Amino acid sequence: MPHTGVLPHPCSVADLKRLGTVIKWTTNDPSVLKDLHQAIVSVVREVGISGLVDFATAAKAFGGAGFGIEAMVQTAAQDAMECPIPAKVLKFIKGFQ
Repeated sequence: MPHTGVLPHPCSVADLKRLGTVIKWTTNDPSVLKDLHQAIVSVVREVGISGLVDFATAAKAFGGAGFGIEAMVQTAAQDAMECPIPAKVLKFIKGFQ
């Protein structure tokens, strides 16, 4: 299963449990995965690891990938909140772990 892992640095066991995030992808195309990884690096630079964890937690609450993420992004947009992850990346997210 193709995935991108995001870990805090330095990383303690407590930080790993609290902030470690794995994004599962719907593609296994190496060039697409490279672009997705780079996009996640940019997202983490912008919102931090805790921002990505908050997004993943909210996505799980909305039902996970696919429709759940779409519903969450639409709900946030109604409240004038911008999604930190680009739409071109969202469509490849299979889930968070």
